[in-house]
Amino acid sequence: MDNTDVFQEAAKVLRQGGVIAYPTEAVFGIGCNPTDEKALSRILDLKKRNPDKGLIIVAADYSQVVPFIDEKKLTDLSRELMNRFWPGPYTLVLPANPLLPKLLTGGRDSIAVRVSASTAVRKLCLAYGGAVVSTSCNISGESSFDSYEGVVSCFADGLDYIVRGATDGRNGPSTIINGLTAEVLRGKIDNG
Repeated sequence: MDNTDVFQEAAKVLRQGGVIAYPTEAVFGIGCNPTDEKALSRILDLKKRNPDKGLIIVAADYSQVVPFIDEKKLTDLSRELMNRFWPGPYTLVLPANPLLPKLLTGGRDSIAVRVSASTAVRKLCLAYGGAVVSTSCNISGESSFDSYEGVVSCFADGLDYIVRGATDGRNGPSTIINGLTAEVLRGKIDNG
């Protein structure tokens, strides 16, 4: 996956309002520009996902997270969790920038964010120049796809671009942690 052209092409599609699929830590993700309401709506329709659930965003570094969170509401614990778990397969639920689209946050005052260690995710976010939506590539309630071929078989007609590549081989989706309380909302913390 050294070919940066695929990430430049994916980033171009994102800038044009497109919806893409790309490999992450464990499964393929479906993504778009996090502030493009038309693209967000397309993802929710494609997945048959309840809009009240909100969506996760991924970033290559903390600077890409800043536009999406309310930094004034972060606590010492929030910063400790970010320092401990990022970059990595840990999603933190943090106070959201109040100007974010409701389709992104599910209407909540929080946003789920991950600074990823995945090479593919980092290359994508760096090529795009910002954070990208990352929701598992599946129909809501069904198994997620962990291969390019699986994505093509189910979603080829609904996506504008699919990044060819492999996931990092992680077993299971990212762990989700409340960034204000450290409560684990999904999954578990590895190596504790």
